[in-house]
Amino acid sequence: MSFKLIYIWFLPPLVLVLAAGTLYALNMADKWQLQRINSSAQDMATPTVEQYDPQMVANLPKAAQRYFAFSIQPGTQLQARVRLQMQGELGLGDNDKPNYFEFTARQIIVPEKGFTWALRSKGFPMVIGGSDVMWGDQSWTRFWLYGLVPVAREGGTKDHFRAAEGRYLIELAAWSPAALLPQYGVEWEEVDANKARAWVTTSTGRHGIEISVDERGAPTAYKIERWSNANPASQFQYQPFGGTPERFVDIDGMQIAQKVIVGNHFGTPDYFPFFKAELTKIEFF
Repeated sequence: MSFKLIYIWFLPPLVLVLAAGTLYALNMADKWQLQRINSSAQDMATPTVEQYDPQMVANLPKAAQRYFAFSIQPGTQLQARVRLQMQGELGLGDNDKPNYFEFTARQIIVPEKGFTWALRSKGFPMVIGGSDVMWGDQSWTRFWLYGLVPVAREGGTKDHFRAAEGRYLIELAAWSPAALLPQYGVEWEEVDANKARAWVTTSTGRHGIEISVDERGAPTAYKIERWSNANPASQFQYQPFGGTPERFVDIDGMQIAQKVIVGNHFGTPDYFPFFKAELTKIEFF
């Protein structure tokens, strides 16, 4: 009888310990996979770097020429890979209840590969950490509460990859303007006097990044039709995604957006700016 009582009392704690250990090991595996990708990015061979010449864009639409004139100074080393550190707010809700929480994050963008984004919330009571990744032919979104409770774990599907690719493309326009130069296979078309569209071909097809500029060529908005299920039906479809920069910073001859506000359904009444970020460190490599 006493043996049975001991068994009954010890079983629930044992199950909890085993479950916590399993989740902790899974979290560590996520971090290891992210670190492996980041290390491979650091070890990639440095591409041949050209210097920017405005003649490279002389045949583009006027709005695109102004975008590059503002974004890249003549003679600048054309580096497209970038390491970023940022802080900001991430909204988990909607316009009625945004549920913003403050975060810090580290990101790398490598045009020929994709991006990694490692996030951590700034404090209590909600401690969230994890990563959002599109790299090569894989993608995932993996966030954890207190390092033990998975609050988002998605990826490994064509839908997720196409959605992640939409984020990657919009960030090229904001943070890696050299990646959109025509010598890298990017095609441009005029939309109107203050707007041009960059067409980028990837493994999933041809995608148009719409960039609006002012008279100086400074971007005023970025927009793309992104594959997403952020809609009332939770159904994947192409829908407007984008946002606006609030100020710019010069890094090694390139002007990039230091602060951006981005969200789903950009340019429509349903626009929800769920991502507000300010760069605290920028380094091209």
